Amino acid sequence: MKSVKTCLAAAVLGLACAVASADMVSYAFTGNVSYDEADRGYQGFVGSFSFDRTATNQIVDPSGSTGSYTGAGAAWSMNLSFDGGAVLDFGSQGFHVNVMNNLGGYDWLGLLGSGGDGTVSAGLYDFTMALFGNAGLPLRDGGYTLADFGWSDFSWESGAGLLQGMFTSLNCTAGCSATNPGGDPGGNPGGGNPGGGSNTVPEPSSLLLAVSGLWLLLRRRRG
Repeated sequence: MKSVKTCLAAAVLGLACAVASADMVSYAFTGNVSYDEADRGYQGFVGSFSFDRTATNQIVDPSGSTGSYTGAGAAWSMNLSFDGGAVLDFGSQGFHVNVMNNLGGYDWLGLLGSGGDGTVSAGLYDFTMALFGNAGLPLRDGGYTLADFGWSDFSWESGAGLLQGMFTSLNCTAGCSATNPGGDPGGNPGGGNPGGGSNTVPEPSSLLLAVSGLWLLLRRRRG
């Protein structure tokens, strides 16, 4: 956990972060707050998440369209800080990386973390359906950036209420170099769209809203 918090601090300062574990993949992200039920006045957030690149898919899906990867410990974590405040832990009770490939008209990367500070969920959507080659872990040489996706959502549920927002940046900080290239046991050599996706933000479809509702239900069942 200490190494992840160190990565978060480095991300805030715009510095690179090295992680000791060769199997760990780490990302840093930033975002803006659009709604805060508790009216705490938060404007933005920075955070990081990490997962083990050797994890196996927990979903039995013959079509290869859906994947869910989960774990706990140093290689599975998610942390956030709002407006430069204290670092909050959302991975001590488990962190999930979920992938959908060409399902319902888009590719989707979902993040779900829970801990003593509540539950955080986030989704990144590619409506070109060209980003992922299958439902393997999101591994690619150089990693993914926000420009690879066309839409994002973010929410934090705690005892104080619901907070929502969107990502403004996403960058790999460890485990995505050419010496540790993308690829996974499922045969996904990094997705299949090295040039990235569109930066335009389309309106969410009714199916997207339905999936978002299902995602909310799953979060509440974990609470």
